[in-house]
Amino acid sequence: MTSAFETLVHSFNVLKLHISVQFQHNVRLPEYKGSMLHGWFGQALKNHDSNAYQVLYAINGNQSHPKPYIICPSEDRKQDWKKGEILSFEISLLGDAIGLANNVIDALRYCKRYGFGEDRHDMVITSIASVTPFGLRAGIHPYSLSNWIEYSGFDPYHEGDKEIALTFLTPTLLKKRSDNNKASSINEHELSLFDISNAALRRLTQLSSFWLVDNQELTNAVYDERPTVFKCETDRHLHVEDWQRHSIKHNKKLPFGGLKGQISFYGEVNHLIPLLKVGEMLHIGSKTTFGLGKYKVIG
Repeated sequence: MTSAFETLVHSFNVLKLHISVQFQHNVRLPEYKGSMLHGWFGQALKNHDSNAYQVLYAINGNQSHPKPYIICPSEDRKQDWKKGEILSFEISLLGDAIGLANNVIDALRYCKRYGFGEDRHDMVITSIASVTPFGLRAGIHPYSLSNWIEYSGFDPYHEGDKEIALTFLTPTLLKKRSDNNKASSINEHELSLFDISNAALRRLTQLSSFWLVDNQELTNAVYDERPTVFKCETDRHLHVEDWQRHSIKHNKKLPFGGLKGQISFYGEVNHLIPLLKVGEMLHIGSKTTFGLGKYKVIG
């Protein structure tokens, strides 16, 4: 890792809250629950703590600012849930937004009056814990990105070729620019290690600029010292998973999908693992606040 990158990830904290709720009635939910959870939490936060809502959701109406949170559902696509069953999901607070942790937890307890599903059935929160590199812990326990890299078992001294794989757990949508500056989606046949590492670096620096430290010199140094992506063997087992979500704001269905599956790389790739671990924690691509762009590094 370079000195600028180390400085940034050492000071960039992430708080991952693991929330479990128990249904008090039978309820039917959508297959992908990220949009539902996003709206549910936003409604409760807006009514319970308007200042926290402004910071996390509104951001002064400027959508170019990356939002400092991720609401990520479990991988369970079950739709019909019975009374007494428990659903778990995660809410991550990033950078300075961790200062709102108590506000968020208060709002979560307040959320129960809104319920899930079209009929807003009652549910109760059974637990709120922090996800740590060592498992779940009660209370508020943020860790720096460098902690997550260190505790992942990464070997910075490995020499020679290595194989790593990335499993995309939620739909991941990455964009590319054409020669005429038009954006288009990167498809399952062309996704590369460069695309993924570039998306992780962009996500880290954009979030840092708004929610950690506004230091253009440091950001420029991170880019100047970015790790080289060497040629490597690539094996793709990816597919496009299409989703649509109902937008209350636009009163219509909006596209909500991306790439899922696994992609593996073999070659001189060990030096890229810290950056890929950052992307693992922060998610990459579009609609990360809904839980999209989540992957797991295997290597």
